[in-house]
Amino acid sequence: MTNLVPGSCGVIFTPASEHDETGTVRCAGLAEHPRVIAVSDEHSRIRNLKQKWHEEDAARDTQEGRAQQILLEVEANETFVPIEDFLTRD
Repeated sequence: MTNLVPGSCGVIFTPASEHDETGTVRCAGLAEHPRVIAVSDEHSRIRNLKQKWHEEDAARDTQEGRAQQILLEVEANETFVPIEDFLTRD
């Protein structure tokens, strides 16, 4: 027998071990509670947005790294090419 826990809205929920794999809470003997599903959907949207932002940040960091590398190569060429030309003059 499962221990039932009353929810804040008066609906009786099963303990955390009886949540499904998506994190949706199942009501004991009742249809899924719409408030719980809405909260679960909201958490899912937030999780998806955080993942999207993380991927965008990673792409931007990669692009900035490439731009920095190009800038350093240009500056190195401006510095060392004249020196190399001077040292290899006949």
